[in-house]
Amino acid sequence: MLGCGLAAGWLTGCGTGVRPASAPANGFVYGWIKGVDTASSRLMFEKAGAQYDYRFPRPTGHLLANGAFFLEDAAPGTWGLARVGVVRTVYSPAPGSGPRAEVPPSGVAFMGAWTVMPGQDESSDAPADPNRAELQPVGGSEASVDALRSSARWDIVRIEQPGAQAVLGSLLEAPELKGTGWEALLRQELEKLKAGSVSQP
Repeated sequence: MLGCGLAAGWLTGCGTGVRPASAPANGFVYGWIKGVDTASSRLMFEKAGAQYDYRFPRPTGHLLANGAFFLEDAAPGTWGLARVGVVRTVYSPAPGSGPRAEVPPSGVAFMGAWTVMPGQDESSDAPADPNRAELQPVGGSEASVDALRSSARWDIVRIEQPGAQAVLGSLLEAPELKGTGWEALLRQELEKLKAGSVSQP
């Protein structure tokens, strides 16, 4: 499992609350991840085409104890998981791979369920697998990288369960979302999933 111990400033959400929508068209993206320490890890996201630097950092999502994660106030467009912060090391999926979803205007999108596991050594000419991406260390000291990597590499791999309906249902029961203003939109999406009027990727 990626993650060990606690470090100041690396707690999920970094002490911030759930934000309301800053624009009418902004929506909500969510998913589920296994294999990271939910107490000491954080997830950072990026929107396709957006530019990020120290003045405009990637938004940090919320990672719950059961593995569900979400990013609220997401502008319409394609969003992806850009960074997995574990204690003092940051990992990144290979460009264009890993959890991604299209957030519709004023809508909800599911990034899928994923697990982090020791990677598989593959030949350079092997076809790309959209359901598996290598997690590459992009920050932190070599010592911390060595301490956290018990295999030659880590991969993030798409899995079938839990599905969108199960993850969304768990989010609606989470105290972190109570009274935030997002519940009505999420309940509406859950009813669509139950009725089969939207697909469950």
